[in-house]
Amino acid sequence: MNKPQYTAQQLDMILKGFSSKDVPKRTPDLPPTAFLLSEGCKFLLGHVGTHWLFRVIITFQQDPKVSGMKHQLWQVSYNKADEWFIFLVDANDNMVVATKLTGISFPLAILFIIVHDGVIMLHNEYSP
Repeated sequence: MNKPQYTAQQLDMILKGFSSKDVPKRTPDLPPTAFLLSEGCKFLLGHVGTHWLFRVIITFQQDPKVSGMKHQLWQVSYNKADEWFIFLVDANDNMVVATKLTGISFPLAILFIIVHDGVIMLHNEYSP
């Protein structure tokens, strides 16, 4: 099944439509290693095919430096033709994760994802 092709402007407008009301709440019965996806992240996964992004984020949760962070701000940035960087910095702006991916088709030049209390969400879906 082919994923719909969105321009950067179209995707940006769609993602801005998601808010904190679209974020599920963790329940005590979930194991600590289970992650929930917000509606915005489900959209990215299902309609844009960003499995590569969530695979990176979830894989790095096994690293104690990452799993010990209650609040994580991930940045996905386009560098140059066929090169994407995914970064995670801590509260003191120290680099915790930096990885490069190639062969990715994604219309946005930059995207921020937050992992907070076991929920993976768009930055505009987060509400402290």
